[in-house]
Amino acid sequence: MVFGCSQCNESFESKTELKDHIDSVHNSDGEPELNRGQESDEDEASEEDGSEENPWSDFNDGGSGSQSGGENPDIGAGERDGYLRTGVDGLDELFDDGIREENVTLIAGNPGSGKSIFSLQILDHAASNGEKCLYMSFEESPDALVSHMEDFGWDADEHIDNGNLVIETYDPFNVSRTVEALFRKQSGELEIDTKPLIFGDMDQEEDEFDRVVVDSLSAISAGFGADSKNYRLYIRELFNLFREIGVTAFVIAESQTIPDKITESGQAEFLADGVVLMYKQMSSRGIQIYKMRGSNFEEKIAPMTIEGGVGLNVRPDDKFFGSGNDSSGGMF
Repeated sequence: MVFGCSQCNESFESKTELKDHIDSVHNSDGEPELNRGQESDEDEASEEDGSEENPWSDFNDGGSGSQSGGENPDIGAGERDGYLRTGVDGLDELFDDGIREENVTLIAGNPGSGKSIFSLQILDHAASNGEKCLYMSFEESPDALVSHMEDFGWDADEHIDNGNLVIETYDPFNVSRTVEALFRKQSGELEIDTKPLIFGDMDQEEDEFDRVVVDSLSAISAGFGADSKNYRLYIRELFNLFREIGVTAFVIAESQTIPDKITESGQAEFLADGVVLMYKQMSSRGIQIYKMRGSNFEEKIAPMTIEGGVGLNVRPDDKFFGSGNDSSGGMF
């Protein structure tokens, strides 16, 4: 098949070559019309039965890595292959392309700032588009999390039934005891296999998941108590595991000291590819992309609300009152 540029009639052998040509030569913001020549019999048959292939489907699938799921107009709007959107109105507008796939992003904020709701909203958006999602809860029960999702009109039961959402609970004290025993057994080795701790009792394989949420580092830290060394080693191995299996992860942490220090140990923000900060000051809430490797973004603190039936609603063009507001962009 040959794909022709409608603006200069030059021909290309693939859609990718055509798109690169349009981006570099014509600087088109829209989806150009394609002149298609030398069509195969299969293409002619698809036109006859009314099921003509969308030639831009490869560029409009949202870059999410999903292997299933139907079309959604939210996916693919202004993002490139290899990047994904959160599905949060207003927040995605602060990115040029979105969050790079397989990044590990820390979501930090003070109590009541909306960290868990934000994370559930991310997974609802992903599961609705066919991605396989895992919510690792070290605090709340699956029933409580499902109830939270239902409060915002997100159909957790449907996601669970069709296999797009798994909610697993973990006892942080059992995790700490197991980690301590593993390090003792390995006689001072600084690496352990964390897969059995996370995926040992699941029906799914670890590489089946597209997105993972960890809720939260604060609960895990409480399980380790004064054993800060093993906690830091476990968090390092957890982040390494996510990168090894190629999943996009969002890790929640509670912070009382933003912007002086994000987490108590200062380790997670160093290990993470991205950091999103969430603020609650009196009756005001705000959200800020603090760092995101491989992504262009606005670093401003944007005001937001949490609304029933919606979730987070971010207003990127408004000013957040109650804190300094830097509107400069950044790339880390």
